[in-house]
Amino acid sequence: MAAEFPSAETIPSDPSGTHPEIDLLDRMIPLVFAAAAWCAVGGNQARNRNAQIGALVLPLVAIGLSTVDPSRDYVYGEFLKRYQSVLLARPPLVTIATAAACYAGFWACRVRTSAVLFMAMLLWASVVGPDSPSAFQFGPISLYPILAAALVSSLRGIYRRDPFWAGCAVACWSLSAMLAATRLSGAPVAFIGFHTVLILAVAAAIGLGRERGRPFGLFAALLVAVAGLHALQRSGRLLFEGLPPVVADWYSLAVVLLATPYAWGTRDLAMGSAAAGVATGAAARWSVHLYALLKQYVRGLDFIALGLGCFAVALGVSYLKARQREASKERPASESSA
Repeated sequence: MAAEFPSAETIPSDPSGTHPEIDLLDRMIPLVFAAAAWCAVGGNQARNRNAQIGALVLPLVAIGLSTVDPSRDYVYGEFLKRYQSVLLARPPLVTIATAAACYAGFWACRVRTSAVLFMAMLLWASVVGPDSPSAFQFGPISLYPILAAALVSSLRGIYRRDPFWAGCAVACWSLSAMLAATRLSGAPVAFIGFHTVLILAVAAAIGLGRERGRPFGLFAALLVAVAGLHALQRSGRLLFEGLPPVVADWYSLAVVLLATPYAWGTRDLAMGSAAAGVATGAAARWSVHLYALLKQYVRGLDFIALGLGCFAVALGVSYLKARQREASKERPASESSA
């Protein structure tokens, strides 16, 4: 059955005896959307960019007109209750959803900038609750509009191989993962969110190709280096809060074992450098631990290590001198033959 909104006769009268009409601004909102559609159609047919800009601006004007005041008077409050019972939300959120639908239609008609505004409306709807009296009064973040934005940006990024939309997909999916993790009791939010960003960055780097995906590859390599070196710290490992200590202890080794074949297979120098850096840091840390352990059983280990270090330096100096002598002998021979 079609939804029926209450008329002035069906709304109970105000106990104070006044009976003001519903605000005229609320009645203007559908007209603003109709004008936006008219400007979009006319602007496309005439190829008039000014008309298209007007079509993009008018839904924002409608959102600005959607502010309500439930405590204004009795009749208006009853109207909002009936309105929310039918549409499940107050005018601000309904207007934002309508604006998103408008921008989706403009996007289908290939109006420039409409795709970005459509994504902005989805993200705006995620922070405006159904009970919000204004589009600028934010409430708890809703997960579903962000998931919709992540899905749309992923499909567009894959279809067009566009780094901008791939970046939007990475951001939206990462935010969705962190929001979902916060609603699970005892979940390691930081660990889940960080690795969601990492996986999506790697996926974007692979999907966009070597040239377009290079920024995402560099970003993924930076994340790998930061996480691997962060796991080597003895304290303050914020990324691993809520996880057993053994995860952080063996995390660097897992990073090296996973990042090295990936860098070799994709010829990714940045990821290879990140894996080498983590491996060097892990080797240095375990060397320090092994040295401290051997020091308990070997007396004078410091002097032995110092002697071996000096011996290695002497070997290096001797090797360089020998190479220099060989080069000086070969140079006159080549000059005489010339």
